Amino acid sequence: MENESTFNLRESLKFYLDAPTRVPCPEADSEIASAEGSDDSLTAGQVNAILDPIVEAITDNPESIAEPENFDNLQSLLK
Repeated sequence: MENESTFNLRESLKFYLDAPTRVPCPEADSEIASAEGSDDSLTAGQVNAILDPIVEAITDNPESIAEPENFDNLQSLLK
């Protein structure tokens, strides 16, 4: 796959152990980025609008989870 995310487990774990909210997600949707740190700032509709295309892409091709935008959106939502 040409557009794979460069995920480094050790680096992510260091970020997570230091400060989970500081894990970099440069390709994440701007709505998620602006809502980080505030649990109730995203509505269910906003989350679904972000997740639905990811689920569809993964259903078509499981390797699409490694696309930077999909990966960063998921990682950012998990923060």
